Amino acid sequence: MTNPLYKKHIISINDLSREELELVLATAAKLKANPQPELLKHKGYRQLLL
Repeated sequence: MTNPLYKKHIISINDLSREELELVLATAAKLKANPQPELLKHKGYRQLLL
């Protein structure tokens, strides 16, 4: 299964379809149940709060 959010810039929750939002929530639940900190090793992210 390909990830529909791959390389998609999400500025607002309104940028997501219902299916994409459900995918985000399901993925978050899986990661919370089984944390894998090595997934983010050597990765960076940016968060802009206005």
